[in-house]
Amino acid sequence: MSLEGVHRFLTVFLRNPAMRADILRGVSDDQLRSLGVDDPELPLVRAIDLNVLYRSARGLADERRGRRRQEFTQFIDYLEQFIPMEPFWEGFEQAYPSGTLHRMEEVRRFSDYATRFLLESPLPPFLLDLMQFNLHTTSLSEAPRVQIEGALDDDAIGDMVLPSDEIALREPYRVVEFRCDVIRIASQSLSQLGGPPPYQPTTLFIQKDWSQPKTARAIPLEELPMFRHLRERALVHDRIAQFDRRLAYSLIGHLRELAHRGIIHVFRKA
Repeated sequence: MSLEGVHRFLTVFLRNPAMRADILRGVSDDQLRSLGVDDPELPLVRAIDLNVLYRSARGLADERRGRRRQEFTQFIDYLEQFIPMEPFWEGFEQAYPSGTLHRMEEVRRFSDYATRFLLESPLPPFLLDLMQFNLHTTSLSEAPRVQIEGALDDDAIGDMVLPSDEIALREPYRVVEFRCDVIRIASQSLSQLGGPPPYQPTTLFIQKDWSQPKTARAIPLEELPMFRHLRERALVHDRIAQFDRRLAYSLIGHLRELAHRGIIHVFRKA
């Protein structure tokens, strides 16, 4: 006996909330057969303690929910201020009953489900922006660093970025537009905001943080005045030559700050 039917039954019970509810209400042998349980396996399935199995199912569901809460912390913290969360979670588990060990696949599943849920509900629009913000920061925190040969280690940069140095943005990063100030929203509670935030278009530079594992940083693009000059590797001199002397001097200091914050690579000839 291969016990494949027993394994299928266990998978359905543990992963599919709707089927689990049906089974707990009672199922006939024919219904078990429809789940792939063969006749010799029926006594084995009937002998399973469903109360113990239910506790296992809840433990798996709680673990799965906990991981999504870690990845979408601010979104979920705000969402539960507007709706009871149990129907939301049950809907996600019904839409994607089979969990996966691949974290980013689960992240994409959750974001797809949450997007549909928000678009079909009368909830405040800022929740969708906040969910997308969490999606981008999580995705970039998980993405591998894009190593470039010849880039200086942070300790080797020193106190100065030289005109003869080459610079380039560290990757991966994304530039994302939002309809509201998601950085402010993510750092405050709904009561601190005084209600749903107003429409306030914001563009963020979101980058994997090279200084800490599994993290990403978000910076208003307006705080990176040289962004469009940093997207490709180039000499510092060439990047500042188009500005007047006073501004060019200021930009040297700005580049030094970006280097020390780990936002740009620095390349220096020996």
